[in-house]
Amino acid sequence: LAERGMNLIDGRSVAVLESISVRDAMVMDHETVHEQEPVSEIYARLLKTRYPFFPVVNSQGVYSGLLTVDMVQEAWSSQTETSNAPLSKLLEAKDLLYRANSKTPSVKVGDRLSATGGVFDDIPCVPVLGEDGKVIGLLFSYHVRLAYDREVTRRSLSLDNNEA
Repeated sequence: LAERGMNLIDGRSVAVLESISVRDAMVMDHETVHEQEPVSEIYARLLKTRYPFFPVVNSQGVYSGLLTVDMVQEAWSSQTETSNAPLSKLLEAKDLLYRANSKTPSVKVGDRLSATGGVFDDIPCVPVLGEDGKVIGLLFSYHVRLAYDREVTRRSLSLDNNEA
């Protein structure tokens, strides 16, 4: 396909991915968690959240990591099992990030979807950051597929109309 001018990223046309901004595929109705927020408070918010991911921000609002619902539930379970230990009450979001010892990739709001190739290999969601490092949205692999399919459909309908 490359010889015929059809470059692909993860099975998708680079030309189509280049035409779509991350801003057009991200969601903005997510919740953030502060580094010092206790696990007990985060756990209480689990039932109300729409997405199973919480971007963690520092006191300046700058992104510092991504918590999953699984991470929070596991911490809560271990905390309630050892409720007699006074230190278990002090567990915060930053402790969960430190415990996870992994860095979640992120994308910039002005990036094109072509920049997302490979970022969803380990996790289906990445935070979208502004130039100041603050979280603006979340980008899910599912929403990339939707935006891509919409653009392919739009282009095919445009071709059909031009032929008529």
